[in-house]
Amino acid sequence: MKYPFYTTLSSLLILLSVFVLSCSDEEKKEIEDAIAYETQILGLSFENVEMELPVRIDHEAQSITAYVLGSVDVGSLIPRFSLSADAKVSPKDGVKYSFATPVTFQVSAPDQSYTNYVLTVVPINNEINTFALQTGQQAWEFNLREGTITEVSPRKYEVEVYVHHDDDITNLNTIVDAVNGAVVSPDPTTVKDYSSPVEYSVSDGNGNQRIYTVKVNQTDQQKRTWTKTSTYDNVDGISMYTSTTPFRFNQDGTAMPFSAYAIKIDITKNFEFVPYYNKDKGNMKVSEMVADYKSTKGKLPLVGINTGYFASTSSYSLVINNGKLLSSNISQLTRKGSFYVTRGAFGHDQTSNYSVDWVYTVAEETVYGYPQPALNVDGETPQPKPSPSFPENGSPYNKVNAIGGGPVLIRDGSVVQNYGYELFYDDIIRSLANRTAIGITADKELVILVVDGRAAYSSGISLKDMARLLKEDMDCKDALNLDGGGSSTLIVNGNVYNQNSIDSGQRSVLTGLLIVKD
Repeated sequence: MKYPFYTTLSSLLILLSVFVLSCSDEEKKEIEDAIAYETQILGLSFENVEMELPVRIDHEAQSITAYVLGSVDVGSLIPRFSLSADAKVSPKDGVKYSFATPVTFQVSAPDQSYTNYVLTVVPINNEINTFALQTGQQAWEFNLREGTITEVSPRKYEVEVYVHHDDDITNLNTIVDAVNGAVVSPDPTTVKDYSSPVEYSVSDGNGNQRIYTVKVNQTDQQKRTWTKTSTYDNVDGISMYTSTTPFRFNQDGTAMPFSAYAIKIDITKNFEFVPYYNKDKGNMKVSEMVADYKSTKGKLPLVGINTGYFASTSSYSLVINNGKLLSSNISQLTRKGSFYVTRGAFGHDQTSNYSVDWVYTVAEETVYGYPQPALNVDGETPQPKPSPSFPENGSPYNKVNAIGGGPVLIRDGSVVQNYGYELFYDDIIRSLANRTAIGITADKELVILVVDGRAAYSSGISLKDMARLLKEDMDCKDALNLDGGGSSTLIVNGNVYNQNSIDSGQRSVLTGLLIVKD
């Protein structure tokens, strides 16, 4: 691997729970896209809780587990739910409830269908908050919520990690942090030998102590490989690759299934980057977009993918086609307050210079791009409305063709570490799901990456791992995540290519991207 990747774990509170694949789609959570009536709780927060801890939503079991610090009064919490489009919750949110015992909430749709969720609030005091380790070759991030190889027994407090067989586990850097000021012993910042289990004591200062035992195991898993297909052998400047090398492992060390498709395009070889948005025709399958382009332009696009977020017939993501602004990124979001959000866009200028930027439409037909997002944090005071002078170093967004989505995964060669500034829900970021993304390398190769998910042949991928793929395997210097979940679609030479779309059928979406050979 050409690039090391280092992040810390999210809360071991997640590790303490049994991993459940999220069964809601990314765009449903983010913009509450309602293709059909659904009765799901997609997200949860508490208005009067300053520090957000993980929330686990199990749609199959119809249960929600929310964690709060032990200092929080669970007898007086104000829940706020994100629901499926057109759904209502009863009893209503936004008022105080006692969660000393579980509370049942009913989510109903206009067609009278409903789902009952049991919400349990769990206070914690002396849990480990983060845990990460770094081998000699790369940093490893393990999180059950992402379907990883780490397991924590809630009874024995054992953390079990699987790494590649050729990683040296006798000299590992670790990071251990604890919630609520708890003290970790021995010093978690020192290098340790994990050839045998290592114990950590976590004390909360009130005489409560918990012992975690960390075990590191080596698997037979090899490094990732990509196989070139013959799909574009007769077309100069474009090639396609597939990979089934697992990213994650189950708690017993067995590999989680994985299936991904990558297309590389040499942009110096006369390819057209064509954002697609037909307001008159509305929602369309990506294959229909490809067919529509062929019928009107006389050329069959070599590639077609879905792109931005949408709700019903409204686009929530940027589309610029041949210099014309067809749609803007969403300008305002309501979370714990009203936020003017800068979100990612990917496109090229007149000189075919491709890049990722954070953008905002500051006035009608006037889009500005920024080298960093407005630093909005849910639950804190919203940042000012973006303008030509805020965020800093903004400039007119002069792209000829561009698509929007988010979050930005890679910018100027660096993997973005905080997706929260774009105000995407945490479970969208961390859940294993179908994904679509796009990037550009320093060598002017356009990269399209589609990952199947939530299926027996492929568990899906988190956004952190999507960034790793684009950085480590594809050498991208800039990359942007696009709409995922059931919307993820890859059309190759006019035919549906990704297995998810073959098995389940294509979802009708609002915007897409076509790659055409001049």
